[in-house]
Amino acid sequence: MALSHSVSQFLGLTGGVDEAAAEIVRLQRRVDVLEAQVAELARSTQTDLRTATPPSPVSDEVRALALQGQPIRAIKRHREQTGLGLKTAKADIDAVVAGRL
Repeated sequence: MALSHSVSQFLGLTGGVDEAAAEIVRLQRRVDVLEAQVAELARSTQTDLRTATPPSPVSDEVRALALQGQPIRAIKRHREQTGLGLKTAKADIDAVVAGRL
């Protein structure tokens, strides 16, 4: 019972287990619809989703600043461009410098 209550709280639901189960079903249906839409877009653009690379979350300008040894300017510019918080922006810049992004 404690886990069910925790799931309900996590989902922001107050109706207990039944409401949580209904919300999970609703979310799964939504995911199914979105996956079908992505698959159709991939078919219509002849894109192989297994090999498609997502765009970098870091702009070329920010990447250049980071790689030129200007991490503070890179973080500031990245935050301006994306609206990210300091912690996430710093993690992105650290990943660029480490070659992970």
